Amino acid sequence: MRLNRFFLVLVLVFPFSTTAAECYFLAGYGTGEYRRSYTEKLEDRILESDYIDGSYVINQRSHPYQIGGGCELGRYVAVEVDYFQGLRTEVTTTAAVCADVSSARICTPPVLMRRVATLEGWEFSFLGKLPLGEHWSVYGRLGALSGVARVNVTIPSESASISLGAEKRGTIPIAGLGIVYRPLPSFSFALEHKRFDGKSFINQAVGRWYF
Repeated sequence: MRLNRFFLVLVLVFPFSTTAAECYFLAGYGTGEYRRSYTEKLEDRILESDYIDGSYVINQRSHPYQIGGGCELGRYVAVEVDYFQGLRTEVTTTAAVCADVSSARICTPPVLMRRVATLEGWEFSFLGKLPLGEHWSVYGRLGALSGVARVNVTIPSESASISLGAEKRGTIPIAGLGIVYRPLPSFSFALEHKRFDGKSFINQAVGRWYF
């Protein structure tokens, strides 16, 4: 299914490959954080209760990637379509339910809960470019990601683990800033900071191969 969608991307961008447009394949890889501030607020709200004792650890070792294509419509504008995957957050929470009984605090055995949230989907973006010389340029990105956010919850135990999952599909805005170095007519390399819905971001390296 993803391979078919990638070929659809090529069909969408290929009509732009005329003398007025220069098209390319692209691939990007980087590091990012997915809704970290929201996750911290949620965990703090749960654990601030007088009836719960616990702690949590957030693992943001996320390495998202993207692959797709685009076309430069002159010196100042480009359009890109790509498939994006790999942005994730993992939270490990240890908590116990407690109560004060006869001036003594009694707690249940602590329970370990692991939650993993991920984001993936298709991006469509317009790029506004500003040339800085023969080989360098900067650009701003505005677009949208149409995809799915998933959350998987696992509560491990000695007898049997409990696993729950949920997902939500939708479209969120994306924006970014990048700097490009193009040493060859057939290749360019960019560093970009990109944000999703104001709550998540990635820093990535992007290669573009022109044809």
